[in-house]
Amino acid sequence: MKLSIEDQEFKNHLLNSIDHELNELKSHGWLSHSTFNQLLHALESERNPIQKHSSNNLQKCIALYDFNPETNDDLLLKQGDEVLILQDVDDDWYRGRVGAREGLFPKTYVELK
Repeated sequence: MKLSIEDQEFKNHLLNSIDHELNELKSHGWLSHSTFNQLLHALESERNPIQKHSSNNLQKCIALYDFNPETNDDLLLKQGDEVLILQDVDDDWYRGRVGAREGLFPKTYVELK
């Protein structure tokens, strides 16, 4: 179904509100890391492609350490990987991209460029 621009903007507003509420639940420890990641991934898949980030204006970072994923939504990092930061999820996690792979990774494993 093709949405009008106004409907898509309203949908994105609601998705952003849900995203905020999920972050609140996680910050209070009322939502597990795994469930949070699954819900966040589902929200991202619903967003209009125009809401997706362009790589031209996003922050990049370098992986300081290897990070082995704990869930399917985590991003495998190898020391030295250049990561494009797509979202500052919370105080401890970023969502990012390495090549074609996307996922969550701990902020303490990277250094901003």
